[in-house]
Formats: sequence, structure tokens, C-alpha cells
Amino acid sequence: MWRIFWQGYELKTLAIASSKGGVGKTTLTIHMAVAAFDAGKSVVVVDTDPQGSAFAWWKIRGAEQPYMVQCRPGEVAEIKNRAKADGLDLIIIDSAPAHSDDVATVSELSDLILIPSRPSFLDLDAIGTTVKAVTGTKKPAAILFNACPPGRGIGEASVTYEARQALEGAPIKACEIAITQRAAFSHAFNGGQAVSEYEPNGKGAREINNLWKWVEGRLFNGS
Repeated sequence: MWRIFWQGYELKTLAIASSKGGVGKTTLTIHMAVAAFDAGKSVVVVDTDPQGSAFAWWKIRGAEQPYMVQCRPGEVAEIKNRAKADGLDLIIIDSAPAHSDDVATVSELSDLILIPSRPSFLDLDAIGTTVKAVTGTKKPAAILFNACPPGRGIGEASVTYEARQALEGAPIKACEIAITQRAAFSHAFNGGQAVSEYEPNGKGAREINNLWKWVEGRLFNGS
């Protein structure tokens, strides 16, 4: 399935989870997986979405790494045990838009959960069942604003700022990093690449690298 690594890291699991479709889970998963691999981590993407979009990207990519496995949510524990035995560093789970029980199953097996959402009231309302399921696991989690409109200057767009403010007092807070809607993400995906490969000096690559550093700090560095 994958080449055995022994780097001394403890296996960590990141879930990109939401019961809502169309929030960019697969796009975030593959770009984050390549960012983690480029940072020296051995990574396996676990595609639990029946549509298999992440797996389709991997086949177009034509490269072994990051590794890719397709399975149902109930089979993730077995994949995790195998990855741990083989000394891998990181699992990234691309969850399916599914019943909240599946979200809870995946979340229970994870060390950190990112819940993608577009920055609008309707989208935040739509991830309510996901937030409830993840909160019940008591695992570290954050809401990740994705496909945000570009801001002016160096600041966030006002709609992103307003969405961030709306989460004040919520059980799960917003990640301090937000990902902007950019054509480079789609162009890279369609060619079996990550945005850091398609446009390495672009704004999209910079945002994904910043997000990876944020995740890495919480999974591997204890920050």
C-alpha cells in the first residue's frame, strides 16, 4: 500500500469534515496533503467520499505520494492502525457529505478536525449538525473559512470578518487562517497538482502553506 517510514513522529490524524457538500473538503485535503509532504511528512489521504474525487485527482497525478486510500468511514480505524504500524506521520481524512454519525466516527479517530464553511450566515447555519457531532467528541476542532472573497489590501473581506465575529461564543471557534477563492486551486486540481506546484509563488500557495503551518503547530509542535 505504501512504503514504510520510520521517522520518529507519532502518527497524527487530521479530518476535513462536514456533513454539508460543496464546501471544498476535497480541494483542501489534497492541497494540504502536498504541503505536508513538502514539509517532510509521510502522508496518506483517506478518501471516504463515495464520489472519490480525491482518488480521481491522485490517479491523474500519477505519483505515489502523498499516498491515497479509499474506504468507508467505518474502515478508517483499520487504515489508521496500518499507518501507525508502518510508521507514517500523518493521515488526512477527506470526509463525505454524510450523516452526522459518520462525521462523529471520523472525528473520534482524529487529533484535529477542520470544518470548512463559506463565510455566510446560511453556510454557518448549514454546518450546525457537523459542529454538534464534532463537539460531542471533545476533540480539538476549528471552523475553516474557505472560498472567501478576496479582501482589500492585507485585510480580510468584510464578509469573512463578519462571519468570524458571528462565531464569538460558539463551541468551535474559527481558524485564524482563511482560504480565498482562487482559480489556481481548480487549475491545479484538474491537472493532478497542488496549488504549491501549479503556482508556487502565488497567493493560493501561500495561504495553504500558512494553513499547514497552523495545523502542524497543533498536531506536531504542541502550539
